[in-house]
Amino acid sequence: MSAKKLARRLRLPSRRRLVSCLVLCCVACGGGGGGMAPDDGNGDSPVDEEPLQAGEIRLANQTNYDMESAYLHVDEDGERIVRAVVVPGTEAIISDGELSAGTQVEFDLVLQIPTSEGLRVRRKAKIVVDGDIIVTAVLVDELDPFSLAVSTGL
Repeated sequence: MSAKKLARRLRLPSRRRLVSCLVLCCVACGGGGGGMAPDDGNGDSPVDEEPLQAGEIRLANQTNYDMESAYLHVDEDGERIVRAVVVPGTEAIISDGELSAGTQVEFDLVLQIPTSEGLRVRRKAKIVVDGDIIVTAVLVDELDPFSLAVSTGL
């Protein structure tokens, strides 16, 4: 049976319909914003966004393994690597105290799998500090360490 006949039999949409739907979804989700604030008439654009806030970064380890966190901390004293280990089922601060508002940080998160079970699994979490932030680590499939998913939220 040819692909076209199979598509008709399964009532799959054509490529043209799929592309049209994708374009419509992109337009609908775009919100119509041009990325610039409107001009108030005197040449200044009003700023309606709230200012960023300083905050701490926490890691919620919802896996069955220890998780190590590391990032490069830069301040007036210089640069240093900040490391923390968060045990399974707990939440702990992984930043070096409160970070300045708007600071961009990239955390290296490593699932500490025993060598007898396999390789360590590593993920990155890029964060711009705007208040206290929680990084959540969870295994999508409890039996597969490579299913590690990392998300960020307030």
